[in-house]
Amino acid sequence: MAGFVETLALLTVDENGIPLRLEPDVFDCAWAGAALLDLAFAGRIDTDLDGLHVIDRAPTGAPGVDQVLDKIAERGSGVDTQGWVRELSGAEAVAIRDSAQRPPTASPFR
Repeated sequence: MAGFVETLALLTVDENGIPLRLEPDVFDCAWAGAALLDLAFAGRIDTDLDGLHVIDRAPTGAPGVDQVLDKIAERGSGVDTQGWVRELSGAEAVAIRDSAQRPPTASPFR
């Protein structure tokens, strides 16, 4: 099952798999939010009134999402979800996008 980041990656390419020409920062918040959703659905993060917290540091297997998990774990508590979307909407969003749009290095079907 594809995660939110992979689904967003599919929505930003044409029928030939070529990335659409979009303004660089148009989807930055979407990439950040998708990574946070993937982490939440994977049981790696949770939120409460005080902020967003890492509850499991185990990698998800998605490189861009795992980079976000590491960043949140390093920072610790005290930043809410909106703050993380804002923080991840820059260079991190580009890394999330690039890792999702990169073709796999090896096929499991070979």
